[in-house]
Amino acid sequence: MSTANAPGGDVRSKELPARYEFVLGRLPDRPARVVEIGCGDGDLARAMARAGHDVIAVDPEAPQDAAPVAGLEFRRCAFEDAELTGGAFDVAVASLSLHHVGDLGHVLDKTAGLLRDGGTVLVAEFGWDLIDEASARWYNAHLPPPPYPPEAFLAAHCDRWRQDAAAGRSRPLTEYVAEWAAGERMHPSSTLLRELRSRFEQRHLAWLPYLHDGLTATEADEAAAIRAGRIRATGFHFTGTATPPVPATTRRR
Repeated sequence: MSTANAPGGDVRSKELPARYEFVLGRLPDRPARVVEIGCGDGDLARAMARAGHDVIAVDPEAPQDAAPVAGLEFRRCAFEDAELTGGAFDVAVASLSLHHVGDLGHVLDKTAGLLRDGGTVLVAEFGWDLIDEASARWYNAHLPPPPYPPEAFLAAHCDRWRQDAAAGRSRPLTEYVAEWAAGERMHPSSTLLRELRSRFEQRHLAWLPYLHDGLTATEADEAAAIRAGRIRATGFHFTGTATPPVPATTRRR
């Protein structure tokens, strides 16, 4: 949803420090063996490697670093297709990537199979399904001026809502949010959490601001609106622990 470098505005996309704090603060003693699912631009993978961990970061558009970071390997492929050998991982990290994967169950099954017994999964995500009318209007009110870059999908839908309203074709803004999510084939937070909890023992779950990235509002502004009950928290951090499968001979018949 970033509006970074939008030609019509001077508001730059703000990195979400809570995401980095969450992941880096929950990694075990170094060097841990870490796999990142959907590393994007690789910034988080680089931060984990610089912190002393051995990281394999997977993404179809993973960067091809000219100056590699020690302990970091980028794999340019879908996570489902990645051949990840060399032993079990201590940690699996997914930062704003799981809502996009096609077969969520398959990806999480593979993740669980890659982790050692007691290994950790760290997930930073958001729930488009939690964006109610008040939250959508708050987002819309803090958008910088258009035009928006191609990746700012929700911003473009909010702009369309404004144009439709001006033409007398007003609909609830949440309908535009749902159309955006359907077009991007994004999993709702309810599905993400259900599938995570079915494979990992939940150790930590926190709800926090998410929508402010790329807006004229700050993370503190969004947090204040959440505390005041004006909008909903739409971001979440999940920590889970891998548990060994129950042997067939001990399962209840």
